[in-house]
Amino acid sequence: MAMLRELKKEEYRKTYRLLRKDSDGNHFFLHYMEILDNSSYSIFLFEDTYILYVENILATHSKKDRIPEEALKFISSLKFRMLISPGRNDGIENLVKGNYFRREYLMAFRAGKYQEVETEEHIISTIEEYEEIAGFYDQVDEFRNTYSLSDMQKKFSSRDNKNFISAIKDGGRTVSALVVNSGIISSVGTIKEYRKRGLAGENIKSALSYFFRNNGKKSNIFLLYDDNAMGSYYRSLGFDDITEINVIKRLMSTTCSTGCRHEEETPNA
Repeated sequence: MAMLRELKKEEYRKTYRLLRKDSDGNHFFLHYMEILDNSSYSIFLFEDTYILYVENILATHSKKDRIPEEALKFISSLKFRMLISPGRNDGIENLVKGNYFRREYLMAFRAGKYQEVETEEHIISTIEEYEEIAGFYDQVDEFRNTYSLSDMQKKFSSRDNKNFISAIKDGGRTVSALVVNSGIISSVGTIKEYRKRGLAGENIKSALSYFFRNNGKKSNIFLLYDDNAMGSYYRSLGFDDITEINVIKRLMSTTCSTGCRHEEETPNA
């Protein structure tokens, strides 16, 4: 009978090489393993389903179209804010009830593809700016109630090369912004009266400039979005399609069975 087990740290390198051979659909797995210290995440294996757990986020990879029931039960026992599951993964619907679910699209800007150009960077760094950014996202319908000030401070106040916010301002007011979390661009938004002026593209170029200037060309940067109509625009900026993914956000009060410690999160955090 198959048993779910936690991989030992010394198994991570072998696991990485194995997943690299079958990289279609497991980009979040590989991405987290590439940019994070292996002491910051855990990997679990059930049959051929891998589960990576890092900072209240779960990423899965399975060669099958359905995640095994035992693996789903284990996932349900963890306290997670967001689950990222690429491809079809039919079993995922068992976790959707009562949770926030959406289909998103993942793209990548390959490190070797980036060409340095003179670009103004719009990276923010002060507490006052984080407060203003939280207010900005409440003005954009697609992201209302997504970020609180405490959430901003927790995630980005100790800004590093892979976690930051880029924001364009007009007269001191933020009119376009995006966040980069663990090298993944998301929440690209512009308030209505400033749209169709190329601000989102300018902001993305700012993020690319800052990311590759500080990280070199060792890591790809990814883009996550949920409006399929935006795909052609992002391709015009140099991003390549990777895969479709299932994203589940939820509120959990259970304790991580592996002893991990995390604070309560809201479904839209």
